[in-house]
Amino acid sequence: MRGVTYIDDSKGTNVGATLAAVSGMDGPLVLIAGGEGKNQDFTPLAAALRGKARHVVLIGRDAERIARAIHGVCASETCASMRAAVAAAARAAAPGDTVLLSPACASLDMFRDYAHRGESFAQAVRELPA
Repeated sequence: MRGVTYIDDSKGTNVGATLAAVSGMDGPLVLIAGGEGKNQDFTPLAAALRGKARHVVLIGRDAERIARAIHGVCASETCASMRAAVAAAARAAAPGDTVLLSPACASLDMFRDYAHRGESFAQAVRELPA
C-alpha cells in the first residue's frame, strides 16, 4: 500500500517474540506495540529498535512503560485505538518501509484476544486511503 508493507504479528505477545520479529526485518520499520505488558522488562526493545525503527506507535495499558524503555531510540507516539495507531504508522512510514504489528504484550486490555487484535489491524489497514 503506497510502497509500504504491513505485517500482522499480533501473536507476538511477549518481548522475546517481538525481538525475534524485529530482528528478522530488513529495512526501515514502523512498529506498533503495546497492550497488557504482564510485568515484562521492555528495555531489550531499545537495542533491537536502534538503527532499525523509524517510529514506534504504542497502544494499550502499558504504552507508557514501553515509551520509557525505548526513550531516545526513535520517535514514538501513543494512540487510543488500533485504527488511530495504523493511521499514525502510515503517516510515519515512507515507501519501502514495513509497518509491523508485534505488540510484545497481551491483547486483553483492548481486544477479545490476539486474533481480534490482528483482525482490527487488518481492517484498519484496509481502511487506509489508497
